[in-house]
Amino acid sequence: MISKRYTLYAIRYTLSRRRRERGFTLIEIVGALGLATFVLVAVLRLQNETLSFNRTFSEQIRARTDARRVMETMVDELRIAATSETGTYPILLAQDNAITFYADVDSDGVVERIRYVVAGTTLQRGLLEPTGMPFIYDDMNEVVRPVLENVVTTDPLFEYFDRNFQGGEAIPPTGPDSIDLRFRTTTGSGTEEVRVDDVILECDMAQVLNESFGSAGTTTVNGWTENEGASDDAQIQTAAPLGGSPTVGYLTLEEDADVVRNVNTVGCTIITLRYYWGGDNDAESGEYLYAEWREGGTMTWEEAARHDADPTGCGSGSCPWSGEEVIELVGAAAGTAVADIRHIQIRLEADRDPNKAPQPAIVESAVTLRNLKDNL
Repeated sequence: MISKRYTLYAIRYTLSRRRRERGFTLIEIVGALGLATFVLVAVLRLQNETLSFNRTFSEQIRARTDARRVMETMVDELRIAATSETGTYPILLAQDNAITFYADVDSDGVVERIRYVVAGTTLQRGLLEPTGMPFIYDDMNEVVRPVLENVVTTDPLFEYFDRNFQGGEAIPPTGPDSIDLRFRTTTGSGTEEVRVDDVILECDMAQVLNESFGSAGTTTVNGWTENEGASDDAQIQTAAPLGGSPTVGYLTLEEDADVVRNVNTVGCTIITLRYYWGGDNDAESGEYLYAEWREGGTMTWEEAARHDADPTGCGSGSCPWSGEEVIELVGAAAGTAVADIRHIQIRLEADRDPNKAPQPAIVESAVTLRNLKDNL
């Protein structure tokens, strides 16, 4: 007979074996799966955040690299700003997010016109080579290309300062205390002459110069400094007066003569030039009348306007008088008073991709325009 002890042992062994072979309960399986899912989600989230951080960091590095490359080019070009091939001032336009200047950027001995401007969120660079003889800068020949995308313009790209700038708290440029106004012709020898009348210079809408040249013919242009080969290359005539002018006298210029007048403009924020002019039927191609100006005491002239001395092929009759020419020399339309700029600070902000790198890369630099200092 089997003993009771053996029987109890067999029963316990059988129950224990069945318990081991039974496996996990549903509750145990659900709990294990939940824990595994939690761990997996945490790992995936960590991986995603790591990849996102790497992308953001990479985009910011690229944005900074691109911005630094463009900044270096702008600074190098501004440092060699020079008088244009037509004799105008090295800086043509100076605004918060745009600058136009002249420089020989390709070292070919010819000064190009360079333009940087923010269009939307893109910084563009325009390059214009002068053509013809004498040289002209034809806007139709400008080559424009984007140099930096996703530019941020919360702050101005360019800030301009005058000769008083010593670093730290800057002093913005002011309007010139005086300007020299010049009318100049490039007509050759012979009978070619150009006419000018009713010259007005406005300072914030108030007239600081009103010149209609009197009512008597004379070889002396009173109030103006004459630069001429013969005494009658710059003179006052009365034969074909401007209709509506208060006097019958008008200025005539021929054979490369010019006249200059200094005008007090202290306190002016907007300086506007107005005048009428007339050509000559004997003028030839390449002969012009120039209206030019510069800050008093400086050396470089800036071209305000250039007129073809025979604009319409007047034939055997006299060329008619023009309509009134109106040119803003200093003010909102002309940009900052460029003749007084000596220092430019540049702050370039850009995102490689605003969706991936929400913090813009910021690159700053500064340029002292040594070539623009007086007497250089």
